Amino acid sequence: MKYLAPILLLSCGTIRPTLDVTCETACGLRFLGDFQSSKEYPEGSTLWTCEALQVVEQAMLTQFPKVNDARFKSTCEVLSTWTLSMHEKAFWKEPGFSHTIAGLTDCQSRHSVISNSPSDRSTLPHEIAHAVQDCTPNDCAHPGDDDHHACWAENGIYRALSNSNLDAFRHMPSDLIIRRDGGS
Repeated sequence: MKYLAPILLLSCGTIRPTLDVTCETACGLRFLGDFQSSKEYPEGSTLWTCEALQVVEQAMLTQFPKVNDARFKSTCEVLSTWTLSMHEKAFWKEPGFSHTIAGLTDCQSRHSVISNSPSDRSTLPHEIAHAVQDCTPNDCAHPGDDDHHACWAENGIYRALSNSNLDAFRHMPSDLIIRRDGGS
């Protein structure tokens, strides 16, 4: 898994969430609607709950300040102004995109939609990186594959995304980890 960039894109349209707040993280990120966790996740992966959302947020707060973009030092402040919801599928087609996606971020409405992938393999760090950059990547010498992910490799953003998911898994409560031997 070199980069998830080809499947994770920024939304050009406005997302208008109408769901109730399920939980709010320490930074103030508000999750709307239902978690779409599945017992069909692979063994060893983690379910989504409010507690899992908090663990993923904490992992981002640990990893994002290491990025070579000063905006990532204000991740908690950014999260306090955002809402989040979960799509019922891991990948889906969205109008205006020529391929399937696993997440959307709309900086105008300050809302992200993530796939229902396990919480330790989530697109959440990726979508929050767009939010932290206010959907405006840095200018750099080697922009990369597309405008929405310009300089992400060069600035260490992809590394921070990967490490956020690794940290989340390491700190996930054991009762949220799927075990086929009779455990959760």
